[in-house]
Amino acid sequence: MKTLRTILLIILIVGVLTILGILIFFLSGNGSFRFARFGPSITISDQTFESKEFSEINIDLASADVVFRKSEDGDFRVIYVGPESEKDDPQVMVSEDSGQLRIEQKRKIFVFSVVSKREVTVYIPDSFSGRVDYKCASGDMEMTDDFRFEEFMLKVSSGDLRCLNLSADRLSLETSSGDYSCRTIEADELTVKATSGDITIEKVIGTGTIKAVSGDIKIGEYTGGGSISTTSGSIRVYATEVSSDLSVEAISGEIDVSVAEGTSLRLEFYVISGEIDTDVSLDNAKISKSSTKGTIGENPEYRLTIKTTSGDIRFSEK
Repeated sequence: MKTLRTILLIILIVGVLTILGILIFFLSGNGSFRFARFGPSITISDQTFESKEFSEINIDLASADVVFRKSEDGDFRVIYVGPESEKDDPQVMVSEDSGQLRIEQKRKIFVFSVVSKREVTVYIPDSFSGRVDYKCASGDMEMTDDFRFEEFMLKVSSGDLRCLNLSADRLSLETSSGDYSCRTIEADELTVKATSGDITIEKVIGTGTIKAVSGDIKIGEYTGGGSISTTSGSIRVYATEVSSDLSVEAISGEIDVSVAEGTSLRLEFYVISGEIDTDVSLDNAKISKSSTKGTIGENPEYRLTIKTTSGDIRFSEK
């Protein structure tokens, strides 16, 4: 009986906190409350910016999916598909301002609708290589073509990112809840963070930080250095070329790291609760129950450090 009362009390507290959060959100002026009429999604707006040379694309949305496509005619074009109820009062607005293409929600909204969906499709010409600043509270992002930007900054509260080949001088991807699935990510400065979600990238080129709090990390080919870590989840990475110090760490989860045959590295592996397994012959080896140190190759310049608190470490060459 005590257990049942405790569960009911927890449910009540969560419900009260949720209602308070919603009230604070709207009373702070960040939103308006409205009901949307159920119905199909329709094209709300379709705008083309002919012969425009923007230096930045700025996107700030509350709830919508976004698709990036290559423009075939060299012009920027933005198509917004949303609920029919927005035909005379669109919530997503598109404008140009001081060399920026701006796409933003006219106001933060809380809409009860389970039928209609919002989707913004942005057609970007090959000539654009400027900055993209993308923020969204809830929505997926997909890139159906290869893109190269000077700077790409993405911050999403809830949503997935799917892309083909994405490159930038500076690239930052952050999501609170969502998965990353990309073919190639390349950047001089690289940051990829997921609080709750998996990170799956076929190829990474760059030095920086790849971090998941709760989720697995899988990287098919890694060229560069920096850090790869997860608090709760497994890590699997094939380091084809280590061009600076690289650390791979998991608090709770297994780590499987392989390097290209003939790679030269200083190696340090540490476990607290788990085993270290490698079939690679190490030079200058120092092995204990909780650590393994040594070198591979000739005159190694960089260090590969692998740590896990609870989980096994597997290291191999291929």
